[in-house]
Parts: sequence; structure tokens; C-alpha cells
Amino acid sequence: RAQKRKQARAAAIAAGDTTSLRTTQEDLRSRAQKRTDDAAAYVDKQLDALEARAARLLQRRPIQVRARHETREAIAMAKGARSEAEREAARARVTAASERLGKGA
Repeated sequence: RAQKRKQARAAAIAAGDTTSLRTTQEDLRSRAQKRTDDAAAYVDKQLDALEARAARLLQRRPIQVRARHETREAIAMAKGARSEAEREAARARVTAASERLGKGA
């Protein structure tokens, strides 16, 4: 099936019809964009949940314990990251949490 599609596309391009090629590129681009947006939304949701949890912990636990906890969670998030966007956000999170751990000591 893929072979037939390739041949049909090659024939269309040879005939001077570049619209089918353009649509394919736009389609791929929009699909990639959607994946990026989905990943970003996922990371945002994770971070919001983490921050809400950190806010709750803030009221109950001493700073040192909380910072250690956040660092651990951030590292786990970095390991579980499924995309580049998630990895970036998680890395920033690990850095911030470790800095807090340093200050809290």
C-alpha cells in the first residue's frame, strides 16, 4: 500500500501537481505540533500537581525534608519523561529542587 502511495505521489509530482506533496508536509507538521502541544500540556499538568503537593507539604514538613522530597520527585519525573519537552521541564525542576535543598541545609 505504501509503495502504491509513493508511486502515485511521484506521478503527481512529475505531472506538476505539488499540492498533494504540500498537504502531506502540512499534515506531518500539524501532527508533530499536536504531539508537542500534548507533551507540553502533560508536563504542565504534572508540574501543577507537583506544585500543589509541594504547597501542601510546605504546611506540614520542615524545609529540609520537603526539598529532599521534591528533588526525588523531580528526578523520577526526569527519568520517566517521554519527550524532549518533558525532559527539559524535568531538568529545570531537578535543578530548582536541588538548589532549594542546598539552601535549606
